[in-house]
Amino acid sequence: MQDSYCIGVDVGGTFTDVVLSDGAQVWRAKAPSSTAALGEGVIAGCRLAAQRAGTTLEALLPKVVRFGLGTTAVTNVIAARTGRRVGLITTRGFEDLVPIARVRRVPRDGWLVPPDGLIDRDWIAGVCERVDRDGRFCRPWRATMP
Repeated sequence: MQDSYCIGVDVGGTFTDVVLSDGAQVWRAKAPSSTAALGEGVIAGCRLAAQRAGTTLEALLPKVVRFGLGTTAVTNVIAARTGRRVGLITTRGFEDLVPIARVRRVPRDGWLVPPDGLIDRDWIAGVCERVDRDGRFCRPWRATMP
């Protein structure tokens, strides 16, 4: 058994594909995906790939040096406009940036109108804080306004 492995996972809407490699050999596996529990497909696919490599997932995981995960789950939710309602917390004064960020227009009923937003403006909240380019707080967040 090798000392190190790499795992690549692609979670799709129907199946989760897994590729396991030790640098010399490659094992592939496919497991069903569930939008309600994406992790289950990842674990099932990784477990099957480990079995194909002649080991267990529990024995394999400590030897994994690289684990890559890609998914279209979020893209599918955005495209279908399904999923949970989301909000956004941003720096005070920037609450309108997301709603007006896209100046493009889409045709609707003979008119060019802004596309539907991903976040309702009522669900965007600003907090009084500032962060510099290195992630340090210039002005820490405060629960109340000055």
